[in-house]
Amino acid sequence: MAIQAQKVGGSFWSRLTPRSRLGWWAAGLAAAVVLLQALAYLAIFVGLETSDFAPAVVIPIGLAIIAGAAALIVGVLSIITRRERSILVFLSALVGFAYFALWAITFVSGLTGSGPSGPIPSPPPPPG
Repeated sequence: MAIQAQKVGGSFWSRLTPRSRLGWWAAGLAAAVVLLQALAYLAIFVGLETSDFAPAVVIPIGLAIIAGAAALIVGVLSIITRRERSILVFLSALVGFAYFALWAITFVSGLTGSGPSGPIPSPPPPPG
């Protein structure tokens, strides 16, 4: 009788993909963050933004912020409650945290009136 070796970690695919519904939601929301941000960059590249509040840029970025926060929350819930240990869920939580943290830093620096290297200088006076 031959002794068979037991697989310790499973295949790479089983470690990559989520096993729970919350894990799949987290992965989908992180993918939505990436796609919405790419859509906003595409709108800027094509020249659809005409002012600071152009809907072609603001709407995808706003939806990406919401999806980033949701990916963070759902990913952490999936890790804690469902004991999800897949690579995509950890990456989803990381993407959600990074996107939400960068947005929060930008928001707070806008409220305080300072940039990354100090106060924002006032524009020069108009000529004449």
